[in-house]
Amino acid sequence: MLAIALLIIALTVFNPKTPHLSILSLHIHTFSATSPPPSYTPTVKLALNLRISIHNPNYAALHYSSDSATSIFYHGQLAGQAPIAAGAIPARQTRYLTSIVNFRGDKIVTNPNLLPDFNSGEFPISTQTAISGKVSVLKVLKRHTVAASACNVSLSVRSQSLEYFICNYPTRL
Repeated sequence: MLAIALLIIALTVFNPKTPHLSILSLHIHTFSATSPPPSYTPTVKLALNLRISIHNPNYAALHYSSDSATSIFYHGQLAGQAPIAAGAIPARQTRYLTSIVNFRGDKIVTNPNLLPDFNSGEFPISTQTAISGKVSVLKVLKRHTVAASACNVSLSVRSQSLEYFICNYPTRL
């Protein structure tokens, strides 16, 4: 009877849950968009600073691996990536991380959207952050989990500032 009661508690209360990832802030660390003569080919230098919150709702620590990262995309093309160092979040606690991602302008020079975006004055990018880890409750219930965020960001070429960012948080177990 005790074994059945412990099994029910383990499968309900101690059942591993998905961590909650939030992008608290996104700031421009560095941004310059120029079109120098003689070629007038647009060049972009950008570094974004993301402040990330990860809440572990489990009754066991969440151990996340070194394959966790933040990436920047320009019209679906990978233009920069910053790894997030492996670590652990204690049970029922929140950890705050900072990720600075450098945009590699040389990777998008051949993108056909670069010149039209540059001329319109709006530079759209997207970021994706994924924290991949494992929760192990009583060394019996082990579950792999991925907490993720995807943000659409608009930068103003003229004022070289952040216009807006909108994030959504698809998460899966």
